[in-house]
Amino acid sequence: MAVNGQGLPNLRTTADALPVLRESSIEDLFTKEKVLTPVELGSRFEAYSEQYI
Repeated sequence: MAVNGQGLPNLRTTADALPVLRESSIEDLFTKEKVLTPVELGSRFEAYSEQYI
């Protein structure tokens, strides 16, 4: 698959993908690019987790 050739993770399920939102590198990226604050990102993680469960 092309994803593996690029060194990107192949997260096939929501359960695999959700924890990535909690990684510090992702939080730093979203903060640096002024997309979401850490609080907003945490809120989204909680909401997505509840919807998934």
